[in-house]
Amino acid sequence: MDVVRRALVGLSLLRDTPNYRVSRPTKILEYLAAGVPTISTPLPQAAEVIDKSGSGTITLAWEGDQLVDEVSTAVMAYVSSPDRRRAESVSGWTYVRDHESWNIDGPRFVATLEGFVNDAR
Repeated sequence: MDVVRRALVGLSLLRDTPNYRVSRPTKILEYLAAGVPTISTPLPQAAEVIDKSGSGTITLAWEGDQLVDEVSTAVMAYVSSPDRRRAESVSGWTYVRDHESWNIDGPRFVATLEGFVNDAR
């Protein structure tokens, strides 16, 4: 994670497969939690997290030269605008803290487990 924290941007360039289409983008959440904006292919849940967090870029392409061009352009945009990168770093970290952290999900998880225990009695 030390390497991730020092990264300019995180990449999540996954293909549109049935498994990825419905999966939570844990890699993206890890990048955002580390304060690293993310460039992602347009998987629905990945795009939703990037849109909601205000931290990252969603490509239009899935593969090939167009994807390479879009990713290169996005990386260079972060290189040329450190203020944008800093703003998105804070935005992504804040989003994870407020919406995707154990502090938010933990009580719901414990309540669900307690419900299972109570139902089993």
